[in-house]
Amino acid sequence: MSENLIIRTNIDVLPHRLQRLLGRSLNFEFYEGALGQKPYTRTTEWRVLPFMVFFNSPNATYEFQVEGRDPVQMEPGQSLLIPSGTRHRIDCGEDGLLHGVWFHFNYTVLGTVDVMSLLDTPCALDTATTTTLIDMATKLVELYNKVHENPLWVMTKRKEQGFHFLSAVVRMSQLRSRAIRFINQCERLAPVLTYIGGHLAESLSIDELADRVGLSRSRFHEVFKDLMGLSPIDYVKMQRFRAAQVLLLSTDLSIADISSQVGHPDPFHFSRSFRSTFGRSPRQFRQHVRETLTPE
Repeated sequence: MSENLIIRTNIDVLPHRLQRLLGRSLNFEFYEGALGQKPYTRTTEWRVLPFMVFFNSPNATYEFQVEGRDPVQMEPGQSLLIPSGTRHRIDCGEDGLLHGVWFHFNYTVLGTVDVMSLLDTPCALDTATTTTLIDMATKLVELYNKVHENPLWVMTKRKEQGFHFLSAVVRMSQLRSRAIRFINQCERLAPVLTYIGGHLAESLSIDELADRVGLSRSRFHEVFKDLMGLSPIDYVKMQRFRAAQVLLLSTDLSIADISSQVGHPDPFHFSRSFRSTFGRSPRQFRQHVRETLTPE
């Protein structure tokens, strides 16, 4: 069966234990967002972000392109929904300014699995689709920039609005064929996936991970790669780099501190590996991408 084949399925047919497992671990994380002007230096150039981007401009025309696909001319009122890890660029004309609502966020299950990687969702959304999302997006940004005398109320409303947004996105999406397999078989690897997400700063050996699911080293490697598409070592490496990217863009921590927090005790080796993977050193990545993300 083709990996890119898209299938409609009813999640309610899952056993209750799987619904509970996935439901309990479903997480929403909001990084930043704003209403108003979004400056670019004419072009973002090619970039890969560790979080999703939603952007809507009611009055701007600009060009959007995903690597390997033809450019798309975005018209006023259309929106972008760019999954994390998608190599893309935005070219926005002479003044390099776009106006509208934007925010950066992620949805995960089992600690490390990106929900959007299980879905086929168009990046460029038409105005009709945008209408269903823009009100929720605006409320979400307002909630995250709101100071309220009852912080518990604000926290619950943020989560509520975040999951309303996800629900709308899922309704316009389709599950990929590999997502069907993952959802039905994830129970076996759930303890490992969750453990990896909570222990990226620590040394993670394949033997230790295999022990957590009661498999031999070789059998664990086989089962993990078959379901996740990556070896356990490569999966841990990917999660560490993704966490490093988030810290580089959302904090002012030093490269050494970030390296330590994502399980690389040697910051020089971390920087070399990062450059080898992304084509830029951590410092260069932070500078380049922040120039395309930070509002005035």
